[in-house]
Amino acid sequence: MNFSVGEYIRPCKDEKVSGDIIIVKELEDSLQVSMVDVLGHGDDAHAVAKKIERFLMSTEALSPSSILKALNKDIQSTRGAAVGICNIHRESGAITYSGIGNTGIRIRSSKVFGGFSKEGVVGQYTRSIEDIEGSINNGDIIIMYSDGLTSRFNFPQISNETNESLSVIARDFVYEYGKEFDDSSCVIIECRK
Repeated sequence: MNFSVGEYIRPCKDEKVSGDIIIVKELEDSLQVSMVDVLGHGDDAHAVAKKIERFLMSTEALSPSSILKALNKDIQSTRGAAVGICNIHRESGAITYSGIGNTGIRIRSSKVFGGFSKEGVVGQYTRSIEDIEGSINNGDIIIMYSDGLTSRFNFPQISNETNESLSVIARDFVYEYGKEFDDSSCVIIECRK
């Protein structure tokens, strides 16, 4: 499976930086995508987002739930964040997702995927953290998003896009479905053989 990925982040109105971050990591046998939405806005939220980014970039290829458990301990002294992490295996098309807080994942596919984030805040979470597993097909579209976007959206028309064109689609998506007074972000992944 090959992936084209486009992403876009828009800070809250009147802010120059965002507490949302998107991390896309090419691993040996999979693609790992993380959506982070730090509580609050502006410089303080951005500083926590950068701390989380450093942590996520330095983690080895672990399951999403294992990464969230470690991150939950690492950022206990901060304001916390909503985080969703998705691993997509290149060869098998297996998808594994784990999320805490108000980040979302939706997949346009012929297969059903019951991915959702549990209520809570990373850095303050005390319940169990588990992975949700499924699979994807050739041509499937995955959208991960922060709560700065409404969860009631229509999938954009996507077919054999480049990373650059998907980033333009992601930008348009944020402007169409984003909330003006919140950081808004999304990442769009097109899966192809």
